[in-house]
Amino acid sequence: MGRKRSRNSERRASIVHDVKLALDKIDRIGLSKREARKEGIKGIHSFKQKSNSMSDAQNFVKWVRATFGIKKLTAVKEAHYKAYFAYLESKGVSKGHMINVETSLRLVEQGHKEVLEGCRNDFQGFCTT
Repeated sequence: MGRKRSRNSERRASIVHDVKLALDKIDRIGLSKREARKEGIKGIHSFKQKSNSMSDAQNFVKWVRATFGIKKLTAVKEAHYKAYFAYLESKGVSKGHMINVETSLRLVEQGHKEVLEGCRNDFQGFCTT
C-alpha cells in the first residue's frame, strides 16, 4: 500500500523534489542528440549525466536549504548560487569539479524553467549569465 498524498502535495513538494522534476523535464535519453541540436533543443542525453546532475543539484539545494532556509527551487537566487561556489572553493574542491557542478545547475535551471512554462511565476533563474 502506497503513501496517501494530500490534495496540496504539489504546493508542498520539497526543494529536492523540485530538482527531480526539473531534470525529468529535460530528460532526452533515447532521443537523437544530433536531431535535438539541429532543432536547438537542449537536455540530458545520457544516464551518467542525469545521475551526476541529480547528485550535484541535490547537494546544492540541500546546502541552500540548510544555510538559507529556502524550501522551493523558485526562491533560489544568483546570490545563493555564488555563495555555494564560494563554499565549494573554501572546501578546496577542484576547478574541474566546480565546472561540472556549474553544468549540472544550469541543466536544473533550464529544466525548472520548462516545468514552470505556462504557469504564472517570477522565476528568473539563479545561474550567472
